[in-house]
Amino acid sequence: MHSLLLLRHGESADKQANQTDFDRSLTIRGRESIHRLGLHLKEKNIFPDGIISSNSIRTIQTTLELCVAMGISESVARFEPSLYNGQDEDYIKCISGFNDSVGLLMVVGHNPSISSVIGRLTDQYSQVLHAGQSALIELIHNDLRSEPLVGKLIHLIGPFMK
Repeated sequence: MHSLLLLRHGESADKQANQTDFDRSLTIRGRESIHRLGLHLKEKNIFPDGIISSNSIRTIQTTLELCVAMGISESVARFEPSLYNGQDEDYIKCISGFNDSVGLLMVVGHNPSISSVIGRLTDQYSQVLHAGQSALIELIHNDLRSEPLVGKLIHLIGPFMK
C-alpha cells in the first residue's frame, strides 16, 4: 500500500426517537457533498484500489454514493463492523490487513477515530476531519504499527458543501 485516503462519512441526520446512532442516515446535503467529492476525485484521477468502511448506515451510504460518482464497482468495498465505535487501533488493524498490491486504500469512518488515525500516522494531531472531508496520506513505509511516523499528510479534500 502506498497511500491512504481517510474519509469521514457525509453529513448525517439527527438521531430520531427510537433510532439508534448506528441507523442514522445521510442528509440530502450530505449525499450531495459526497457525490461532489466523488466527482472531484474522479476528475483528479484519484481512484481507490480498495475501500474499507464502517458498517453503519451513514458510512455505507457514503461509500456507495462515492462509488456511483466515481464510476467504480462497489465490489471494491468491504464493510467492517469493528470500525463502528472502533478506536484508532481498530482502524490501524483493518488497514494493516491490506497487502502491497493495493496502491490507494480508502477508509470511510467516524470521528474522533478517523481523525486520530491521521495524527497517529502523520504526527499531525491537530487535523480534525469535518463531515464529508478526507485526508490523503502518502505512506513512507507499510509498517503501520511502527512509531512514531509512517506517513505524510499530502492534503485535505473537501468537504464539498453548499
